[in-house]
Amino acid sequence: MLSYRNEYTNNPERKWNKKLRNATTPEQQTKAEDMLKCLQRKKQKKKCELPMNEDQVFAEAREWNRSSEAKHRVNVTEKKRLYLIKQQVTRAHVNETRNKKTKRLKKNHDIPERVRNQVSIYKTDNSSKIDEDVEKLRESGESKKRALYLSNKMIHHMCHGKVLEDMEIESLMEEHDITEEEAIEKRTKIYEFLENLMKMEDN
Repeated sequence: MLSYRNEYTNNPERKWNKKLRNATTPEQQTKAEDMLKCLQRKKQKKKCELPMNEDQVFAEAREWNRSSEAKHRVNVTEKKRLYLIKQQVTRAHVNETRNKKTKRLKKNHDIPERVRNQVSIYKTDNSSKIDEDVEKLRESGESKKRALYLSNKMIHHMCHGKVLEDMEIESLMEEHDITEEEAIEKRTKIYEFLENLMKMEDN
């Protein structure tokens, strides 16, 4: 009965083990040994590493935190965080300034209308006094037209001052979140301080 030997194999390690056993010269033996060593190294590289325990994980994390790459990433992250905060603060400041400017422009735009309303109210409430003032001006030698002009100018000036005063009080109320009475008191103290300061400069 004939026996057949399998001369071919798909396993390279088995193949070179067989060649090592059948080597008849030192060159064949050396070549087979070198190939086996090479195959064993490749095999070792393919082996999966064992999972790390908790202590190894913390040790590796500490080592990473001490590395220059980790410090660089932390610095970059911190710089980015500070940049974003600065952008938010700047944006908020710009929006606040824009809102204040818009409110100021609106208030300035409303001044003429508020003065006209104040003048109308004053003339309605003080018609008798206005007639008396006009009459006094005429007695001083002014014509009727000139007397009416001067009276209206005085009323307009007085009402314009009243509107500005009201707007200052409203601004203090809004800025400090206080009542109207508190705003009036605060405004009075501010003007008293400015008045005293001017007296000191004169002296």
